[in-house]
Amino acid sequence: MNVMPANPILDSNTFGMEVVLDLYDCNPETIRSKEKLQEYTRELCQVIEMTPYGAPFAERFGLNEAKTAGYSIVQLIETSSITGHFSEEWNSAYINIFSCREFDPEQAAEFSKNFFEANRVETTLHVRK
Repeated sequence: MNVMPANPILDSNTFGMEVVLDLYDCNPETIRSKEKLQEYTRELCQVIEMTPYGAPFAERFGLNEAKTAGYSIVQLIETSSITGHFSEEWNSAYINIFSCREFDPEQAAEFSKNFFEANRVETTLHVRK
């Protein structure tokens, strides 16, 4: 059951919300594992109470530059999508969660930080109108 916060982020004049997570000093084994990245998207959907649409997609590419080499993930959800890009050189993760239905950005950030064993996470919230 999704419990709305006391001060909702979305209202009748907003389309949706996007949370941008930049995670630094992640566990190198986790961000290099297709299986772990797919597990992350499935578990994140449960944590933020979103319904996945289809299976998570994960492919490793961007091999022309060291900083861009790594996996990208896409998980469609009934209210939009979760995407992520992972830099193997920097052991960092760049994740975007967009939804027309409200979710808890802090819960998403905390779960992601713990899952990737990141030393630091920066969170940005965009409200789409």
